[in-house]
Amino acid sequence: MVTGLELKKGNQIAAARALLGWDQKDIAERVGVTVAAISKIEKGDSKGKSVTLEKIHAAFEGAGVEFTKSGVRLERRAVRVFEGLKGFIDFFDEVYWHLKETRNPDVCISNVDENQFDLMPRTHFEMHKKRILALNLGVKYKVLTRRGDLYFPAAEYAEYRWSPEGTFFSVPHYIYGDRIAMMLFGKNPRIYILNEKEITDMYRRQFEEMWGKSIKPVGKVVTVKPEHESLIHK
Repeated sequence: MVTGLELKKGNQIAAARALLGWDQKDIAERVGVTVAAISKIEKGDSKGKSVTLEKIHAAFEGAGVEFTKSGVRLERRAVRVFEGLKGFIDFFDEVYWHLKETRNPDVCISNVDENQFDLMPRTHFEMHKKRILALNLGVKYKVLTRRGDLYFPAAEYAEYRWSPEGTFFSVPHYIYGDRIAMMLFGKNPRIYILNEKEITDMYRRQFEEMWGKSIKPVGKVVTVKPEHESLIHK
């Protein structure tokens, strides 16, 4: 994790933007602050809140930039790890921005139990759903779940199918663009993001083979769990 010491120079943020070809609006949107706030941090007029600096770090790290004590540099790390609830939420921010930047609508997810994914706060999930739909990329996730499962909360932009018999396992694989994420749930969720195109391509081919053998769900589809205010069936 970057420290205040490493981010104390606003020109490091400007340098990081230059490496990626981003303007102040680009980083402001990712962090959720105003362009004026980014400008003040870069000029040294404001130190910036610690939570803002962490978000700046996460945004640049996701794009392959590393902050050092003396500057910034591009770093292509093959594996990144997101941990805990915050990491889980940050991961979906990563997916959104990667899809937006690459304009690649091809997302494949296997071994999905949406009850596990429900650890994301409902408000954040609704926000994520709206921004994915707003990308207008024709994004249509392909999602493989366990046979008999009919809880499909992302049905507005995802096609759900049941995995072929004997192919459902406990570790979800989330393929987006040229990246693949492996997700472990439990008391401290962990997401391992692998940025290796050759490996991602291999898993994508395997997914497509299973998709071709998958089963179309039969029964009433639930898009919102009963404990929430509304319950929608399709």
